[in-house]
Amino acid sequence: MGFQADIIIWNFEDRSMLHKLHLHKVLIQSLTFCCNELYLASLGGQDDKNMMIVWDVESGKALYGTPNRDIVNQIKFFNRDEDRLIAVLDKGVQILTVDRANKKIKSLDVNFGNMKR
Repeated sequence: MGFQADIIIWNFEDRSMLHKLHLHKVLIQSLTFCCNELYLASLGGQDDKNMMIVWDVESGKALYGTPNRDIVNQIKFFNRDEDRLIAVLDKGVQILTVDRANKKIKSLDVNFGNMKR
């Protein structure tokens, strides 16, 4: 269990590869760009400890990363915010906030009360 799962960012105008990002193992569960396309968030699978990484699209470098204790199915940036994401878990939802000053990603569990599917 250990082959790399790469993310490739392409320039469609001249059909060239801009960056090949490789920090995930085996699987990439979800990808999302922020509203201004400056950042890309990627989510690894269970073999990768549900690692979420926020990348700088221009430089191709990883800026922030954090494993998640729960199984995450999908992540998505907020429509008008480049610092907040939503994570859909098997048993709920988390709001993730990028803390640029401390270079961390903070999570907040959403409480739905007694609502169930």
